[in-house]
Amino acid sequence: MREDYRNAVDRIALTDGKKAALYHQIRLTATPHKNPDAKGRMRWGKRKLVWMAAAALSLVLVAAITINSIPVAAAIATPSYPSEEETAYAMADDGYLDALRRFSYQTAGKVERGADGNTVYSPYSMSVVLSMLAQCTDGETREEILHAFGLDTLAQLSEGTAGLYRLLYRDTEEYLCRSVQSVWLDSSLSYNQDVLQSLAEDEYAYSYRMPFEDGRAASAVSDWFSENMKNSRNISVPFIPGNKLMFASGFAFRSEWEEIFIKEQTYEGVFSGTSITGNCEYMNKVAAAVPYLQTEKATASLIGLSGGSSLILILPQEGKELDDILSDGALLQDIVSRTLHAEKTSVEFSIPKVSFEETIDISSVFGQMGIVSAFDETKADFSALSSDTGVFAGQIAESAVLDLNENIETAIGEKAYGSSSGSMYSLHLNRPFCFIIVSQNEIPLMIGAVENVMQLEE
Repeated sequence: MREDYRNAVDRIALTDGKKAALYHQIRLTATPHKNPDAKGRMRWGKRKLVWMAAAALSLVLVAAITINSIPVAAAIATPSYPSEEETAYAMADDGYLDALRRFSYQTAGKVERGADGNTVYSPYSMSVVLSMLAQCTDGETREEILHAFGLDTLAQLSEGTAGLYRLLYRDTEEYLCRSVQSVWLDSSLSYNQDVLQSLAEDEYAYSYRMPFEDGRAASAVSDWFSENMKNSRNISVPFIPGNKLMFASGFAFRSEWEEIFIKEQTYEGVFSGTSITGNCEYMNKVAAAVPYLQTEKATASLIGLSGGSSLILILPQEGKELDDILSDGALLQDIVSRTLHAEKTSVEFSIPKVSFEETIDISSVFGQMGIVSAFDETKADFSALSSDTGVFAGQIAESAVLDLNENIETAIGEKAYGSSSGSMYSLHLNRPFCFIIVSQNEIPLMIGAVENVMQLEE
């Protein structure tokens, strides 16, 4: 706590009286979700973690027409993460869940992939950003957001977001599933306290106020992400000129395979990508009883993850393009749903070890879904949050990192395969494929595409 205080004071010019007030503010608002200490990090390394994905960092940078810096930094509202009792009895409205599923799969064909053709992002994180924007806007801007999501009222969106958050939230050594959000206001920007409190209650968002013009806010946001995403990665925050308001949202996920991959079964093979063909390492295993689906357009199966979530793997049939599936949200949703409920059988999996990082501009995704006035200085309506004029959304960027590997040290001789029964099928991902991580209630948490294998470095 003292270290937090010293770091904060180093970045902020305050009088002695304000320094004392800040000290007490930090003491009162210190979050219990601390980064692991050195011993804790060693414990993580020794556990049998077989899959890790930390995604995604979403930044919504909002510009306004005037700047008048005031050297003040303070927490305005802080959320309290759901308790075990709240998660145990959490519920989410079926209408909201149906709308979220449709919205999530519609984004897949609108995300521009990186130069290597790969991408990974969180549609769930996108939905939380939209809910935050809807609460801060009004008029036509809010109506566009609700229409894009497929709901009629702000209450349906905000209450549905809150209910699902409590339903999905987990933070244990075996399973981490949580979205983290914050709102950052320049000292000169007016704000509605009630709206920020609603963001803390419905989207579990922190809110802070500090001057933006000298780079201290960018450093503070980076530190905030490292703390709340439980990630030591240094996250650079791109502040645009004239920025007075920023929404930051991230999704952190970590899980274990239900049926582990064994390093001794990894082998070298060829992956025929769209631009690169070459050797890579494949994880290999046989799952005794998993759903398996084969259609004219794709073959799909899944591997269970801890916490009730699943990794669904979809391989287009020979002659079919990956975009044929990703560009059709209804088709992608149908494949995922049918795979989750398909008949179980024995399946041999060969999955390339991949590691890549992507940053995408999701403002273009929202634009393709009909959300346009929020990004137009002459039409944006952020009057629910601020009485200032000329406030509009300037940029939305999402950055994600994915590691897919066995990451386990298991002695040779331990059980490697489940017992085989019935027909044996295979899912050999040796050409472009996509994957979706879904929650137990079939909400897409992450969507990714792999066109060219970027080999994981040991």
